[in-house]
Amino acid sequence: MNSEIWNRIKQKKFRVLASYKEDMKDNFANFGKRSQKYSSFGPFYELYMYCFTIGFHSNKRVSLKSIKTDTFNSVFEWRNDHQIILKNFVTILICKEDIRNEIGFDFFSLEKLNINEINKIIDRLTNVFEEFANGGFEMLYNAYKKNPEAFYDFRSLFSFFNSIVKN
Repeated sequence: MNSEIWNRIKQKKFRVLASYKEDMKDNFANFGKRSQKYSSFGPFYELYMYCFTIGFHSNKRVSLKSIKTDTFNSVFEWRNDHQIILKNFVTILICKEDIRNEIGFDFFSLEKLNINEINKIIDRLTNVFEEFANGGFEMLYNAYKKNPEAFYDFRSLFSFFNSIVKN
C-alpha cells in the first residue's frame, strides 16, 4: 500500500454510531477495567475491528449519513500490531473490485494523483470501512439486546463470529 495513503489513514479517527458506542464499549471493551460481565476485548478499537470483520463477511453496511456518530482514538494511538491488522483490512477492501470502483481507486494511476485526489479516495475508503464496521456493530448489538446472557461465556464472541461465518 502506498505509504502516503497509509500515513493519511493513520491520522483518521473512525466513526461509530453514537447510539451503540457507550453500550458496546461498556459491555465488550474492558480496557482499564478489572472485571467484565460479558466476554470482551481490550481497547475499543479491537471491538471495532471485530465488528468490521462481521460486517464485511456479512456484506452488512450501515450508512453514516444523517446519523449521529462519535469517534475514538486515531490509528496512530493503536498498538502497532493492531495497525498492521487494520492495514490488512484496508488492503482487503481495495482488492475487491466493486469497492475499488465505488471509491475510485485505481492502482495504476495512484502515483499520479495529487494530494486532494488522494484525500478524497481516503475519505471514501474510510467511509466504506466505517460502514462495514457499523454493520457489524448493528448485528452484534441486536444479538446482545436479544439475549445478553448468551455473551456471558468467554467463548461467546468467537461463537457469534462462527455463526456469522457459517451463514
